This record gives sequence, C-alpha cells and structure tokens, in this order.
Amino acid sequence: MKRQTFLALFTLLLYINVKAQKNENIMISVFYKGESDKINTKNSSDIYDVIYSMFTNYNTIPTDKVSVKKFDKEDILFKNNLPSEKIISAIDSLSKNSKLSLLTQFNKQQLLFQSHFPGFFKKNNDINFVEIKLKSFDAMGKNKISIDSIHSVSNNWGTLLSKGITYHTIEIQDNLNISDKKVAGSAIYNVKIVTDYKIQKLDRLNLINSFSINNKDIKIIEIYNKIFVFDVLNESDNFKRKSEHFNFFAIDINDKNETKLGSKISYPIYKDLYNIYKSNRKITKEELKKLLPVEKLQKMKENGFYYAIEQDTQYENNVLFYSKIYGISKDIKVKI
Repeated sequence: MKRQTFLALFTLLLYINVKAQKNENIMISVFYKGESDKINTKNSSDIYDVIYSMFTNYNTIPTDKVSVKKFDKEDILFKNNLPSEKIISAIDSLSKNSKLSLLTQFNKQQLLFQSHFPGFFKKNNDINFVEIKLKSFDAMGKNKISIDSIHSVSNNWGTLLSKGITYHTIEIQDNLNISDKKVAGSAIYNVKIVTDYKIQKLDRLNLINSFSINNKDIKIIEIYNKIFVFDVLNESDNFKRKSEHFNFFAIDINDKNETKLGSKISYPIYKDLYNIYKSNRKITKEELKKLLPVEKLQKMKENGFYYAIEQDTQYENNVLFYSKIYGISKDIKVKI
C-alpha cells in the first residue's frame, strides 16, 4: 500500500475541501500518518469536513459506464519463475546500474534513485512483481536519518530500448529531512521479488467473514458499494506498519470471468470512523460531532485501524482476494 495510494485519497479529500487545504500539515499528520492526537479545537472543524467528505464519497454510487475485460490470472497474478540465482543476479545488476542524486521539489530535498534491470528480467511492459523501498540514508558528517523522516513520493517504472533489447527502468523519489543542496553518503534499498501468491475466493452470496491468508488472520468488516473493509487480527495496529506493509488486493470478477477496468486505492482507516459510518450511512455533520467530540477524535489511533480497498466502481460480484509472497529479498547499497 502503499502510502502513495493513501495519499491519493487524501489529495482527493483536500480537493473536495478547499478549507482543509489551508491546514494541509495537520491533515497529513491525521490522515496520512495516523496521528489523531494532533487534533485540537482549532483544527477540528476542518477535520470534520474531511471525514464528512470521506463518508459522502463512500455513499456516491458510480454512474459512468464500466468497461470490462476477460480475467487473465496469469497476467494479473504474475510471478517470476526464474531460478533464484538468476533473480539475485538481476538485483545485483540493478545495484550496479544504479545512480543517486539530490534534487529540490516543493521546497523539499528529495533523493532520486535511477536504475534498470538486465534485459532478461522482464514481463510485458511492467514489473509489478518487484517492490523497492528506501530503508535508510547516511550522509557523511551527519546523524543517520531516521526512517520516520523518509517518505516515498513517487515510483516511476518505464522501459529503455537499446540495441534491440528492452530494459525496465526505475525512478524512485523520497523526501529527506535535510536542508543541504549537496550531500555525500549512501542509501540502503530493499528489493523484493514476488515468487507466488496466496488466494482466497469470496462468494458474495455466501460470504465467509473470517479466513487466513499468507499467515494473516482476516476478518471482513463489510463489502459495501465501492469499498472493501477488513481487519487483520494478528498484526500490530500501528499505522506506520500498516501503511508500509499493505499486501492485500481484491478483484471483482463476474460470472462471465470478466473484471472491471478502473483504479483502486488502498489505505488504513480509523476503526472509530468506519464503525460510525457503517452504523449510520446518512449521518449528518452535527451528528458526527456529537458522536466524535474532539477528545474522542484525539484518541482514535488508540482503537486502531482497518484496511480499506476502494475502487471507482461498485463491488457487485465474487471477489478474488490475494496477497503477494515475496520469496526473494535483498538489500543493495548505493552511494551518492
């Protein structure tokens, strides 16, 4: 999940709420970092506006015509079947081809990682079976920058054609909590490769509420309109961990083995918020304020978070719920 998908929802909510744009930092803290304790009487009005817009969005029934395509399991649930030593050599090649640079965007210093995999490491025009994450950054003459101060802002995957060979290119940008325009040091990135999947088929007419997948105990809270909400019972309720380790996906498949085309966003959501929405779909803003006064808003993080998978079309059919198995993981070190 990643955090980019949650940020997409947050950006949408800010767009809906012009007032909330003036209080962007507190909105990021509350909805992007799970820091409900940052809410107070001065900013609570904007917080209520964003929550109410979120509920309104959940109630909105999509009216656009939906396009479908045949569900191709091998295409969507693609896994790399290369021998382990070949995959490791591809990661080593990625490390060798990598380049780091520092750039300034939106008054923030960003670390730009650029590289490409070898030509044999590919699958059509994407490599969605790869995950690369910045673990740490050490700048010479400075204390190690903590993970808490590093936020991935973009991942760009592309292709490069050279001498008849197609290479998968990668660009990753991460915000750094430093003010220097130039810096020397090194970064550690973790590279993970999907080698398999765990799958649970969900029948909407005979829906099971609890099941285990990929060593995680899942409890379905509900599938309503365009949102799939569930809890993971045997993991920490820490917001940062949930947002960084989101590894669940849902595909709506009809009786003709077709799936809808459209976008999805995934994110953790405060349990207190969704429980209120579930019990009263048409709650007014005044009712919301009575049920969640400021002192309760502040304590929302203490009661934990659900996972949500939201799509821009309705969930109307059986659902293929799955989780990726990253069978190979390796750290690489890149100097700047």
